[in-house]
Amino acid sequence: MKLMRWFLILLFISNGVLAQDIQVVGSLNQTVEIPNHQLFRSMRSDLKQVTVLQVELSDNALQKLSERADNLLYNEVIIDSPSKVQLGMANVPVLDQGRHGACVTFATMGAVNAILKKGDYLSELCLLQLGRYIEKNSYSPSGWEGSTGGNVLNQMQMFGLVSKAQELANGCGGLTAYPLNDEGETGTEMSPEQYHQLSEPMKMDMVGWSVILDIYHVFLDKIDMKEVLNQVKYSLNGGDRITFGILLPDVNKGVVGAVGRHHADYDSWILTPQIAKDMKTQKITAAHEMIITGYDDKAVAVDEEGHSYKGLFTLRNSWGANIGNKGDFYMSYDYFKALALEAIRIRHVPD
Repeated sequence: MKLMRWFLILLFISNGVLAQDIQVVGSLNQTVEIPNHQLFRSMRSDLKQVTVLQVELSDNALQKLSERADNLLYNEVIIDSPSKVQLGMANVPVLDQGRHGACVTFATMGAVNAILKKGDYLSELCLLQLGRYIEKNSYSPSGWEGSTGGNVLNQMQMFGLVSKAQELANGCGGLTAYPLNDEGETGTEMSPEQYHQLSEPMKMDMVGWSVILDIYHVFLDKIDMKEVLNQVKYSLNGGDRITFGILLPDVNKGVVGAVGRHHADYDSWILTPQIAKDMKTQKITAAHEMIITGYDDKAVAVDEEGHSYKGLFTLRNSWGANIGNKGDFYMSYDYFKALALEAIRIRHVPD
């Protein structure tokens, strides 16, 4: 229990009081058609359910988003930097969060897996079951229905990491595998003592992180989103991936609001004139967390009317490999600048 008390103190110091401009109130399951490599108007029948976070935004947050839409500057490029960087995921397979709102945990675990270069090594399930215990004994979310990147990383640093081999051999919260499609049976909480018996430390001489865009201040301070975008590019140039949270307007269009095409139908989130208008006139109720693995200033996505959007981030999603471009998606720079909530640089600490 002493370890638990110190964790709660650390959590309070690092996060302060949760900003009320954005609140996660649950998760949303969306049924989407699986994209293919044909034209937008091709016939499709395969369906998949994907999950995003359900959020509520304050009037202040809505006003700040409207101001972002009014003040967007398109397609800035870092001076004297490469126009294209693609880090990939170091053979980490595409993960699938299934029917649960655990995107922050999956994105963070995926990025750390890529640094460790051991494939699908770490257990999301065990960390989430530990999160159940923490949620029951504090005010920190478990992660099953959303969290923040900083919260998940603090939990990993304090309590360590459990491998999937340990998950399978010993179980976590009564389960030996992540419940991909079972919303009702997610096991039970896992105490810090139980978790510690299975965990290994997250060595800070290998993995570190730094905040580029802080979710606790994104609607409070005057944020220069052009500078945020450039810092993301700078980090990718340095060999580090970015976990980021993004608001998703118009989730009933395309694939959860992704209405553009780069390699496959609806594999790109782009800021069309209609979506920019909807940012100012409609409430946004969905958000999601993913990993930025690269960028290309010359890459182009097109909408259904043939309009082009130049400058794209490459994203690793956690909706499985049968959606998007084999599990990857893309996002235009202006969409990111308009709707990003947080961005954290997951650093590989060199020997």
